[in-house]
Order: sequence, then structure tokens, then C-alpha cells
Amino acid sequence: MMKPSIPHPLRVAAVTTPAVGIFWCVGEVLVIDRSTLDQAETYGDCITLAAGHYERWPEWQALGTARLVAKLYPGCSSSTEYDEWPSGRVVFETPAPHASAPIAALEPHRRCP
Repeated sequence: MMKPSIPHPLRVAAVTTPAVGIFWCVGEVLVIDRSTLDQAETYGDCITLAAGHYERWPEWQALGTARLVAKLYPGCSSSTEYDEWPSGRVVFETPAPHASAPIAALEPHRRCP
């Protein structure tokens, strides 16, 4: 199985179909990793992103500060641990309780309150 490449956050914003994923609020920036439902995996009664917080963060750290900043990620991500920032996960429940109401797609790098 090929390991997916880390997407550039501006290309991720182009996703318009329902998505699931993980996120962090790093300072004032919302950092998101997501996939569409057809690329996600089943976990119990839900569909979720295959990667976890503890898996994705080290991949970003390995890029180093300069490359993270060039990809529009917070540079401090390379020198902090994944659990130092508030985080969460968006999953899709199956069967969907309200199938007619689409899940809103998250956009990367929104300002956190």
C-alpha cells in the first residue's frame, strides 16, 4: 500500500465532497488533514481518516520548519509535539442519521477563536 503524500493545504481546500479528518488548533491556525469518504476507512459504525494524530504529526515534523512554512503550515509544528495543541477528529456515521444533510467540508488554516 502506497503511503499518501502530504497535501499542500491550498490544494486540500479544493475538496468539495464530504470529508473526514483530523485537526489541530496551532496558535491561531486550524491545521487539517482529511480525506474524502471514498478514501477513508471503516471504524465500527463510522468512516474515518486512516491516519491518526500521532502518525501524521511526525511526518510534518520531518519536513522541517522551512518546508512547513513554505507549504503554509505553522513552522512551530516542527518543534512541538502533536499533543501540545488542542485537536479533534471528524468522522462520518454510517448509516448517516440525516442522509439528506451533507457534512460541511473543513477548510485548512482557518483562524481559531
